[in-house]
Amino acid sequence: YKTDSTNLYLTKSIKSLIFMASAVFNDIKRDQPNWRDQVAKYEPEKSIEWGDWNSNNKKRMSQIEFAEFLDEHIADIVGDGKRAPSAAEVLESVTNLNDVRNVTFGSKVSLTNGMASFVYTEKSPSGAVSEGHVSVPAEFLIGIPVFEDGPAYTIRAKLRYRIDRSSGELRLWYELQQLQRVFAKAIEAHVQKLEELLSGELPIYSGR
Repeated sequence: YKTDSTNLYLTKSIKSLIFMASAVFNDIKRDQPNWRDQVAKYEPEKSIEWGDWNSNNKKRMSQIEFAEFLDEHIADIVGDGKRAPSAAEVLESVTNLNDVRNVTFGSKVSLTNGMASFVYTEKSPSGAVSEGHVSVPAEFLIGIPVFEDGPAYTIRAKLRYRIDRSSGELRLWYELQQLQRVFAKAIEAHVQKLEELLSGELPIYSGR
């Protein structure tokens, strides 16, 4: 359906994490009005990994929910050989976190190895009280694609927590860092691919 009046427009919103390409087949030419009502839109499908991590970003979870989420997405976690833990180290932390149930958390201590250690007390059926601690990474890295079949990007996730003073319940969540910057890189790569495929085929503009 391409004609001499066909143009391609690239619409993006880094803040809203939106990217779309729209081909207007009967576009306006200089001094030539047109209807601009024949349009084909292309929005690249975001990856499952991107959807999972974004939908749970900043979502407060119980220790068990947090452990189960990390366990299900352990393949996305990558280490850097420095402060960011490996997937195996995170898995070990998740296992320990899963083993701690029906306890009262009291405080958190930041360790020099980049882990956060939570102190808890546990009461046995006989009434005996014991104290222990469980450690989880203060931050970790994930490597996931933004779009399906696209390259993976490294994103830093910082651990956040809150201990209820009255109940001693621990709530955990993570906050993904610089998402807009990562999305901008993914868009840039996608735009470059479109320009390579459509070079010389039709004019390409930013915006609509």
